[in-house]
Amino acid sequence: MRKLLAASLVGLLVLATAGRSFADDAAKVSVAIQARYDQFTAAVDHKNWSAARAILAPEFRSIEVDGKASSADQMFAELQGLPPLVGKRGKTAVVSLRLSGDVAFVEQRDDESFGVADASGTQHSFVIASRSSDRWLRNGETWLLVETLTEQTALTLDGVPQPTRYASKPQANAQ
Repeated sequence: MRKLLAASLVGLLVLATAGRSFADDAAKVSVAIQARYDQFTAAVDHKNWSAARAILAPEFRSIEVDGKASSADQMFAELQGLPPLVGKRGKTAVVSLRLSGDVAFVEQRDDESFGVADASGTQHSFVIASRSSDRWLRNGETWLLVETLTEQTALTLDGVPQPTRYASKPQANAQ
């Protein structure tokens, strides 16, 4: 009976340690991916396209709520074509993360605010909140963003809420 109890306790200890180790790994990956989001935002804000591109996997694609898919080249062309954003503030935050080997599935929230002048020079204020599902791949010690799927976008223009946009149908990253 003592041997059975001892074996059970050892088994429970191994399971508890493995669970804690996995949670520790997920927490470390969450911190690392949050840093990658911060690096990407800083690179784009400073128009350092090569630094921003280094965070993306070669096969990167972005899928908007309307289903429009863009490659990294298409996304950067769009970003480079934006008018100057005045007083831009924002933050992308990891909401949740699930690990599967060298792949991390991340739910993130992005909150941005900025001003833009229209053709007549009138300033307009924008507040955008979006929620996305992202897939990251570990490449050695580096995490690369493979895909971002925007599932919801809420926009306020000059203080007036606009209709919230949702992805037309639930689209999950390849899990």
